[in-house]
Amino acid sequence: HFARNVTQHLGSAHSKPVNALISTIFAQTSPQAVTAQYKQVIDSLQSWLPAIAQMLIDAEPDLTAFTAMPREHWQKIWSNNPI
Repeated sequence: HFARNVTQHLGSAHSKPVNALISTIFAQTSPQAVTAQYKQVIDSLQSWLPAIAQMLIDAEPDLTAFTAMPREHWQKIWSNNPI
């Protein structure tokens, strides 16, 4: 749902590269890598799109909660599939 919020804020044409950047967070393979990439994405957006960077800062606990689960469950947690 976060990607949808970004799209609503920026419009569909401008949101694609931003959502692609944000999706790199979820491509990481360890909780530490997720945290590092999350911070890197925020830093990248801070001067370019500060409102989106702030949205990420505010949503960090929710968007990174999946990292508390075992890695093999991450795919199901990212999707709308019930575990």
